[in-house]
Amino acid sequence: MINAADPAPRATLEGDPIEAERVRGEVRARLFGGPAPAIMIARFELGRRLGVGGMGVVYEGRDPELARTVAIKLLLDRGPASDLRREAQTLARLRHPNVVAVHEIGVWRELPFVAMEHVDGVTVREWLTARPRTWREVLAVFAGAARGLAAAHDAGLVHRDFKPDNVLVDGRGEARVVDFGLARSVEDTAVATAAGAPPGRGSIAAVAGTPAYMAPEVLDRAPATALADQYAFGVALREALTNTRDRSAKLVGVPRRIASAIERCLAPDPKARFADLHEVIAAIEPTGRSLDPRLAVALALPITGLIVYALAGRDPPAATAPAIDPCPRASASAPITAAWNPQRRETIRRAFAGLRLPYGAAAATSAAEIIDGYVTRWGDAAVRGCRAPSAMRAACLDDRRRELAALVDRFATADARTVEQAVAAASALAAVEICDETGELAERVPPPQDPVVADKIAQLRARLAVARVGVHAGHAEDVMAELTALAGESDAIAYAALAAETHLVLGLAAVGAANFEAAAPAFERAYREGLAGRHDRAAADAAIKLANLHGDVQGQVAEGRRWLADAEALVRRTGSARDLHGWLHNVTGNVEQNAGNYEAALAAFARAEAAWRAAPGDHRIDIAGAAQNTGNTLLAQGKSAEALPKLREAVATWTAVLGPDHPLVQRAITSQTSALRDLGRFEDALALDTEVLRKERARVGDDHPDVAFARGTLANNLLGLGRFSEALEEYRRARVVFVARMGADHRVVAATDNNIGTVLIALGRYEEAARVLTAAVANKAQLGPNHPSLMSTLNALGNLELRRGRPAAARRHFLRSRAIGEAALGSDAPVLADAVSGLGEVALVAGDPAAARSLLEQARAAYRQSGTPRDRALIDFPLGRALWDLGDRAGGRALVEDAAATFARTPANAFERAAASAWLTAHPAP
Repeated sequence: MINAADPAPRATLEGDPIEAERVRGEVRARLFGGPAPAIMIARFELGRRLGVGGMGVVYEGRDPELARTVAIKLLLDRGPASDLRREAQTLARLRHPNVVAVHEIGVWRELPFVAMEHVDGVTVREWLTARPRTWREVLAVFAGAARGLAAAHDAGLVHRDFKPDNVLVDGRGEARVVDFGLARSVEDTAVATAAGAPPGRGSIAAVAGTPAYMAPEVLDRAPATALADQYAFGVALREALTNTRDRSAKLVGVPRRIASAIERCLAPDPKARFADLHEVIAAIEPTGRSLDPRLAVALALPITGLIVYALAGRDPPAATAPAIDPCPRASASAPITAAWNPQRRETIRRAFAGLRLPYGAAAATSAAEIIDGYVTRWGDAAVRGCRAPSAMRAACLDDRRRELAALVDRFATADARTVEQAVAAASALAAVEICDETGELAERVPPPQDPVVADKIAQLRARLAVARVGVHAGHAEDVMAELTALAGESDAIAYAALAAETHLVLGLAAVGAANFEAAAPAFERAYREGLAGRHDRAAADAAIKLANLHGDVQGQVAEGRRWLADAEALVRRTGSARDLHGWLHNVTGNVEQNAGNYEAALAAFARAEAAWRAAPGDHRIDIAGAAQNTGNTLLAQGKSAEALPKLREAVATWTAVLGPDHPLVQRAITSQTSALRDLGRFEDALALDTEVLRKERARVGDDHPDVAFARGTLANNLLGLGRFSEALEEYRRARVVFVARMGADHRVVAATDNNIGTVLIALGRYEEAARVLTAAVANKAQLGPNHPSLMSTLNALGNLELRRGRPAAARRHFLRSRAIGEAALGSDAPVLADAVSGLGEVALVAGDPAAARSLLEQARAAYRQSGTPRDRALIDFPLGRALWDLGDRAGGRALVEDAAATFARTPANAFERAAASAWLTAHPAP
């Protein structure tokens, strides 16, 4: 980035085509009326000018596609267009929290431009002059800049113009190296030197840059190297500490080791300097051996008093003034308030408001409230840490601070997806309270003591914090490459605790990207590394996520239960990690519900709610999720009247936190409509479904998956009302979107085909239904030939074949469905009822009422703990006929009469209603 402090600014009104264009637009507006036209570079709408320099000009820009603010750098010299392209490519190769990120390059009116990350901050020069800085503050900023430069060098790049004007200090106090306009690869430098020509542009390229910061060898036209960047760093750091570049000025008040390190950076002979910037960082960063000044106050004051009075032979007098708090809250909280303060809150509010989302204001308010509480808890922990110093606690708190800062940065440049996930992302901030678990922290295998390795670990943790925030903010796909790289780098260090945390986040990203095949090995690696490094929390978290992946998402109940057993043992060992207790119980409920063990599931969800209510932090999102799960379990049991209040509780909580128009609220409302349909309140359900669809269409348009899901829910209700043609149209419109956005082989397409096939059966379009359902089976089989999701489609095919008068074909489908269910869920799982009742109907058609009775009574018993009245009626109809054929005519006819009465109340069962009525007419009461 080019800043106003750069020497020889040339982008005046006459030299800046953007300003000239702006003035022309304003003149036209005054002459002819109307607003001045917006100035566009590619898709970016330009705002205010941020700075000018010798090479170009920088403007604030707005990216409408990704809904974020960027910095647009325009090179004003048409000749060296390749230099800006090289800068953009250089930055694109660097992914580091202390280096500005590049987004895009292009050409505007023959002038090259680059769209970069917009950093809300000031240059180091401006930061230094804003107020007096302590040497510790200066070192902290310059250490960050050194890490950014070191990352460039590790990538084989040389900056060639490092100076205070090319380093920004962002809102959380982190340094960001910018303006790589003169950077080039080490290989390019070597080629240019071998050819006998200086690197860069023409005859002056060897001295391109800022002479005051150039190494002696560069001024002598030697090629610029990483050691030359080190020299420039030394000049800039010395200038920051002494307010002058004069080598004779004394470094007053700075530890000798710091002064010696700076002098070594400034050695005229490059060979006498540090080998690389990693050594510089190790030399200038705090060693951890000096006494914390707050602790020094706590120790020195009372001891000095005792010594004086002991020498005088007198007892110390009673205190007459309040004792000085050695750990004032303001000082302890200073690091976190740099990341979160009223200015940052307002920045986020404006960023969210700028997207004009109907739930944006609610998201900004709730996320800010959650962060407020987090900052308060962080400050409390920091005070405790000051009073009982611990290196592990301090490192833990610093990790939490970095993650919060990364989240706030993400919010400041939010897009629509980030706003949608904002409250969940704020709630997902790593627990501060673990930093107080000094016993557990002390149990972990300690990190390597090598200062270079320690610095690398710190860098990786900083990058991991940014990536973790990206995952929770809904950008899992965007950070997968970074997380994969981080996993490789953390593995190379061989520090198990870091590897466990990194692979855990990698697994989360894979789940977020629906790449379940990649998620399982990542979580398993996290589990193993957590055990190896005695990082119980990471190992427990990984085991919980594996249990959910296998036992819920993939329907492998036995595997899910195995991981739950491991997770429970580790969670118990972590002690007071109430948030982990909540997740353990919630996943237990999901797995047990999948197994059809509904009472166990309900008990687990209740424990999850209790654990989250007792856990520190804001867990309203999680508590509402457990309430929603409880309601869905009650629905699965056919207890719709009990489910409805619980489902409404979840909607009310999410509405209070997220706003009434949030997508999560809309999806939760659809569970209520399921309960209303089961209760026969079809018109109420239809009204809710219609309103959800309206809101989703207004929010994201017709071609978004959220709208497709809303259409599917509406179609479910139309199907329940017996409006089959309308339901078919909505299902098909939803399918078009799913295929376009997710691919024809996505499992949601298979589920939609399952519904389409069911409607086609109801419409009597049997051949078409057979084709659709067969394709759905093939699609679902991609998850595995015995995946439980196949059961519903196989059952639909069985029912179709019964309608077509093909009992043998129907039997094959029902047998396969039952076998899959028994293998995955056990022989007594309620979900087997549909397949078993189908086999009972096949036996009845085949003239074996005894076998039919046995099978149908087995299915009926399963539905005692689950299923709706409609489900039970679909079993009672053939069971009554079997009893009649076996001689129990009164009992059989009574069951058929009850089933017919239920069918009369359910418009979707017109076919069954007609069949039951015809049977009753043909079989009068005895």
